Amino acid sequence: MQDTLPKSVRFEELEVVDFERPTIGFAFHFPAVRHAAFGHLYGSNTLELKDIPQLESLLLGGIQCSTAFDWETVPNLRFLGAPTREMGELPPLPIKHPLRHLYVHIHTVPRDDHNGYPNRDAEQSQWINETIEHFPSITRLTLSFTRGVPWIGGHFKDEDCELLGLQMQSCFNKCNSITQHIVYNRDPIIAKPVAKEPEPQTPEKTDDQHKGLQARWNRFYQSTLRKFHL
Repeated sequence: MQDTLPKSVRFEELEVVDFERPTIGFAFHFPAVRHAAFGHLYGSNTLELKDIPQLESLLLGGIQCSTAFDWETVPNLRFLGAPTREMGELPPLPIKHPLRHLYVHIHTVPRDDHNGYPNRDAEQSQWINETIEHFPSITRLTLSFTRGVPWIGGHFKDEDCELLGLQMQSCFNKCNSITQHIVYNRDPIIAKPVAKEPEPQTPEKTDDQHKGLQARWNRFYQSTLRKFHL
């Protein structure tokens, strides 16, 4: 019976897919899909994103380190959602990429000590500045997190919002849910650039520069995970 089963299935008109775990060893083809959600992406069980370049939105529950995420394989992606724990796996967003909405699910576990988070404001400030620098062209940022966690309140300092062009649009939680959502709109045009030493103007960053940016981003996120037990 098993030998008679097809080894692949093709859905010609399906535009939305939602997989908790893509099935290993069974090929799915979605030539029309535009919106996809995956519980986890692994090198051995993920759909090839390069085969669905028309993808407009992608919601991820997890990204295995061995999975190389390449922005060039999703040239039409406008919405990306991922947990905080997995954000460090994403390479820097190219300026000309159409991604505009970043959705971050923040998993936090309170530290069991008496000191709490004395530098919470400073850490939040660093986090939002690093995140916007990594995804410079986004115009909307949605934060989803458990209410009452000690680190993130979702309300960034006024000076950070002004610096980054952020303006809170809404703050809400679903009925009977402890999960809270805060949505920020962002205007990159009014964002004030951080004063930095001028860099030589080059048409494109070299591979070494891209690797350096990715390494810096990974170090920052690994540090964040250790600090907040994310």
